[in-house]
Formats: sequence, C-alpha cells, structure tokens
Amino acid sequence: LLVQASAFRNMSSGNGYGAFTEGVGIRAWGNGYWFKNNGSCYGDPQAQFSNCEVGIALTGMNASIRANTMNGVKTGISLEDAANRDLEICGNTINCTYRGIDLKRNDPAERVLVNNNVIRVMAVAPDIRAAAISVRENGAAQPDARIRMHDTIEIFNVGAGILLAGCQGYKLEHNAVFAGQPPSGNLRYGGIKLFNSPYNFVGCNEVEGDYPSNSLGSVFGPVGIRSQAGFGNVFECNAVRETYLGIQFDMDCSKTLFKTTNFNTHHYGLHYTATGITGPQPEPLSNSPLHGNRWYGTWGNSNAVGAKHESSDQNFVNQSRYLVPSLSSPLGPENPESVSNSWFNVGSRPEHTCGSTCNVWIQSEPSTDERDEKIARGQLTPGVYNAPMLWLMQRNLYRMLHHNPSLIQPGSVLDSFYTAHTNTSIGLFVDMEDDIHALFQLDSLTDGQLDAYRTQMENSMDTIAIIDSLLQNASGQDSLALIAQRETVMTELDSITELNSTLVDSLLQQRSLFADALIPQNAVIPADSIWEQNERTVNDLFLRIFAKSLQPDSVQTETLRSIALQCPYTGGTAVFRARALLDGFTQEFFDDEQLCSSGGQQGLVLPPLGNQAEPAYMRLYPNPAAGFVSIRFSKAAQEGWLLVLLNAFGREVLREGVSEGSLNHTLQLPPLPNGVYWLVLQGNKNVSAFQKLVVQH
Repeated sequence: LLVQASAFRNMSSGNGYGAFTEGVGIRAWGNGYWFKNNGSCYGDPQAQFSNCEVGIALTGMNASIRANTMNGVKTGISLEDAANRDLEICGNTINCTYRGIDLKRNDPAERVLVNNNVIRVMAVAPDIRAAAISVRENGAAQPDARIRMHDTIEIFNVGAGILLAGCQGYKLEHNAVFAGQPPSGNLRYGGIKLFNSPYNFVGCNEVEGDYPSNSLGSVFGPVGIRSQAGFGNVFECNAVRETYLGIQFDMDCSKTLFKTTNFNTHHYGLHYTATGITGPQPEPLSNSPLHGNRWYGTWGNSNAVGAKHESSDQNFVNQSRYLVPSLSSPLGPENPESVSNSWFNVGSRPEHTCGSTCNVWIQSEPSTDERDEKIARGQLTPGVYNAPMLWLMQRNLYRMLHHNPSLIQPGSVLDSFYTAHTNTSIGLFVDMEDDIHALFQLDSLTDGQLDAYRTQMENSMDTIAIIDSLLQNASGQDSLALIAQRETVMTELDSITELNSTLVDSLLQQRSLFADALIPQNAVIPADSIWEQNERTVNDLFLRIFAKSLQPDSVQTETLRSIALQCPYTGGTAVFRARALLDGFTQEFFDDEQLCSSGGQQGLVLPPLGNQAEPAYMRLYPNPAAGFVSIRFSKAAQEGWLLVLLNAFGREVLREGVSEGSLNHTLQLPPLPNGVYWLVLQGNKNVSAFQKLVVQH
C-alpha cells in the first residue's frame, strides 16, 4: 500500500480506544505486506489527517510511515502484532488527544525506528493511559529498536511522554519531552516511564516539567524518568528539570547503571521508594569512574532535597549506595537525605563525563557481585524484602545465570543456587519464557527470504511512485509507455507479495502449533503463590491468544483484568504483563497508589503533599446513565464549583454550578448520543476531579 498526496478528514466513531473498525483514516492488516509513504522522513507532508479517531492503524504489516501531518486525532499511528516485521515511523507531526504513536505486541520486530517526530498530546480529561509514544510488549528482546534523534514531545493531562511496558532492548536517545498539566485535574504524569522493562538504554534525553510553576504540582506528578521493576537498564547523560520528582526507582531494578544525570529544581531530585533498589552506583566500585551526577538550582519548598530514599532500613539503603565527588553544591548533591549517611559516600576518583554525542554504553559482559551471592544463599535481610520481591530477585539472578553460564563457577554458591532452582517454578518459568520468545525466532534462511521480499516490495513501490510522478507531466505515447511499465511493475509486486504472504501464513501456522505444544507444559509448572499463579495464567492466555494473533473473548479479557487490578507488590510482575496485553481492549487505567493502599502494602512510599489542600473526589451513579446522573462529593462544595460535561473529543456539552456546602448534586442530562463522556469538576486551583460517564439509552 503506497500512500502519497492524500487527505483524510472528519472520520470519527465512539467505539473506544482500541477497537479500530471505523473512524480511521487508513486501516490495513495483512501477513507481512508493506505500508509505505512516498518521500523521506524530512520531506514534504505525504498525507494529512484531521478529525479522525485514528490516523493510521496497521496490524501485522511492514511499515514505513513518513512525513504525515495529523491534527485533531485521538490516536495518530497504531501498529500492532508485527513480529519479524520492519517498522519505521519518522518525520510525522501529530496533534492528538490520546496517543501519538501506539505500538503493541510487536516483539521481536526486525527493526523499530521512531525518529524525528513532533508529537503534542492534549488529553480531553486527565488520562494516565494516554502517552505521546506508548510501547507495550511481552518481554522478547528487540534486536534493533530505537526511539531517537529529536523526537519532540509535549504532553498535557497525559500519563507519559514515552512509555515502555514489557520492553527489552530499546534505546531511547536524544528525545525532548515537556510534561505539563493545566489546572483542570491532577495526574501522575511524567516524561519517560519504564514498567517491567529490562536491558534498555535511556541516554541524552531532556525532560522538563511545570513544577513548581504549576500550583497543583504534587505526588501526582510530574516525574522526569521512572523505572519500576526494570532489571539491567542503563541511564546516561540525561537532564531533568522542574519536575516534582527528577528520577524515581521502584521495586527491584538491580544491575541498573545510572550516571551523569543533571538535576535542576525538583522536590526530590533522585527518589527511591521503600522497595526501590538499583545496586551500588557505579558497579563495581573497584574499577569504575564516578558517575558524575549533578544537582543544580533551588528546590520547591523547605521539605525538598536533592535525593531521598524512603526505606527505613540502613542495610537496604546501602544496597544502592552512591559514590559522589567531595564537591559542594551545585556541583555535588544538594542536601541528599537518607536514614543512612553511607547511601552517599565521598570519593575522589575521576568522573565519567558526557561527550558531544551520546555514547550508547550498555554493559556487554554481565557480572555478579556480593549481593548476588547473598540472594543465592538466602541471606537478604528478613522483613525488608517481601515474598514476591525475593522471588523476583531470585528469578532475575537465575535468568542472568541461565543466559550467561560462564558466570557459574563449578562448586560455587551460584552453581548450587542454579542447580537447586532448575526444576522449581523459578527455573521452569525462565525456561517457558525462553520457549515463548523462541516462537518468534526465525532461522537464518527464512529471515533472509523475508528480508529479500521486504526489499523487493519496497523497491517496487518506490518505482511505482516515480512512475506516478512522471505521469503527471507526460502525454501521448509517453503516457502509454509509462502506464505499460507501471502495469509490469505492479504484476511483479503482486507476485512478490503473494510469495511473502504464503511464507508468513506458513510461519503463523507453525507458531500456532508450537504454542499448542507449550500450553500443557506451562500448566504443570508449580504455582503455590499468587504471583506464580499469575505468571502461569498470563503465559497461558498469551499462548492461546496473542501468539496466534487472535482477539481475547470476554472471559479471557476479564481474566487478564483480574490480574491487572492487583497490586504489583503482591501480584508480581505478571501484573504489568497483564496490563500490557490488556491495553486496547479496555479503557481502564490502573492506579497503584489505590491498588496498593490496603493489605499492609508498604512498597509505594511517596513524598508528602506539602501544604496542598485536600483534593476533592466524586462518585457517579447510575453509570451508565440515561436522563440524569447523581454526584456524591468527598467534601462539601465550595463557592465557585462547576460541573462541566465533555464529549469524547473534548467539546463541552453541559455546564452547571454546584451549590456551596452541598455533598450531593443531581445533573439532568440533555439528549445525548450513546457513548463515553467526561464529567469534570472545576473550581479554585485546589479543586479538581474527573470521572468517566457512559451514556446509554
């Protein structure tokens, strides 16, 4: 499919975030076919999209999406289920209300390149699921995946500028993100977020927020960069400024290498939750230069500090200790705070510095340390690590040894640990993980053949584009000759496409058969705890549905939802996998502060609200509604409160004041089409709440 000099306007629907069946500028799916814009990533616009539900939505296709302009769309570009395909998205300008670029279940792709795009996301109402670039995968290593080179992003009322969930092997380089929030609502928003995403590189990015200029700046955001359960990531040469939290680490982020970050004006520049752990910085301490992090500027209020660890256990804090230069502010840490003075140790060795370009430095040879041996011996501090976190750390260690057997010395404690766990749930789940990823691996002959087909199809489309441009000025015999030549190239393209489709269909059939063989093997893995049961269930659903490029039915969707709704400190990292797989089939977002607030969960310790007024909340009933909806406020209404009803495209359809002092209000609804609406509570700067309202007659 070759697209050039085209316009798509006024295509809308109310069918939700992910079921792209109408309201789409271009919707295409096929087994390895090509979608291509004519022109280059830096050329003139090839197509224009305005007032569409989605600009371009592709499934299972190779894609070269270049130099499109999109305005007034909910989602700009959606690519999904494109394992072993070539994906390029570059030079696009996107103004949207939900997601600019949405990538789902494309691992492992032959290539992913997101380059030189300009994206602005203004959500209709605060939406934590919205993002400028959202990537959700199943954890397979991507051989060549980059989001890089001057992607410029602005987000408002949006969850993230760049979001990676279940991603491995991505390189995020030289992106600029501004995270802002108008005073219509609070949201835990941020620049770059990584959830359950190991072995990625985040370097030379700039993230800027609106703190402290935004009077609502609080634990709701913004955060510059956040890593949650991200093993073995590298953060290098980034700059964060005016975000409530500069960089945050949560859950087990062992083997993280974190250096040369510039912090400027935050509440906490560097923030570790009570479960946050990265390992010592730098690692190992004996032969690495200092990491060169720098804290600059003033801080938001008297409680603000350059760095804060929320754990109250000194031994736990020391698992992530930093070595810093003996320099005063602004060159050194600005009042780093911790229960342990040894979290920040002073050193004098040479520091690592950033050059004019960002050097992608990823630890090529994994190593083990004293902490790994403690994990192997079961000697980690009791009571500090809860059971699912201990299981996760043991699994990460087993996975590292499994993939790097040279780290195991015969007769060592690591050898004993590896042998002892080979037939336990830890070892068996790592084996199953490898088997699932192997479903998408191709032998060199097949890979080469697919690559040859891709190249031939792309070359044929380029030839057709050249002929089409010549035809615009040709006449007479020249036109006839060009038309004949075009028909010849089209015949060749059809033949290549058919060969490619036949090969891909065969691969999909083989993958389905192999998935069926893995289902009973997964079913017999011991699963005594909830996090093990979740892991086994998500594996089963992935093998039955997504490995076969199928859509989940209502029961399967509800099963994924039941796992996604769990607190990850209890349910384990399968919670993140369920959320990633569920994305696009439900409009829900998952708030871990609420999900983890009961049952004694102490993992997510957040910084204080400071002097901010208590926010207002509201409950709607009935919902879905028809002629009216009743609202219950969490506190008495104040002078000037307003209820504003917005449709799915952000247009106001109703505005009504609230009586001062009231706790309840009944809103009579005008005749409205069935669909999703947003009810926003507006008032003074400390009052902000929103709820989704479904109208159904």
